[in-house]
Amino acid sequence: PVTINATVIKFTLDDMLILQGCQRERVRQIVLPILRKRYMTWRQLVGQSRTRPHILLRREAWFALISNGYGFAETGRLCGRDHTTIMHAVKQWKLTNGSEYLQYLIDEGDDARVICGAIDGIADAETPM
Repeated sequence: PVTINATVIKFTLDDMLILQGCQRERVRQIVLPILRKRYMTWRQLVGQSRTRPHILLRREAWFALISNGYGFAETGRLCGRDHTTIMHAVKQWKLTNGSEYLQYLIDEGDDARVICGAIDGIADAETPM
């Protein structure tokens, strides 16, 4: 069991198989619901596949990490990508999904205005590529 903010988080055996290779407990907590929803694993998230399901998984997971306070460079290091790749993916997720970022906030203590401001700093959603 892992303790985060005085809350004990227990990962099942299935969860551990899905998250195999992910070293940080906080990252596991953030990306696990997305991996479950898309029926994928951590290794597929950090892998090199360019198929559409993998791209959409990465965009959503990286957006969730950025929404929870991870920086672009740190997210890139976690997933084996350059920070500009993370910035582009988050921008694309924002273009297709609007400002639905609140569902990705894990800690209730996070100030959504600050996080939204950080994400909005990437680029305006109306700006074409």
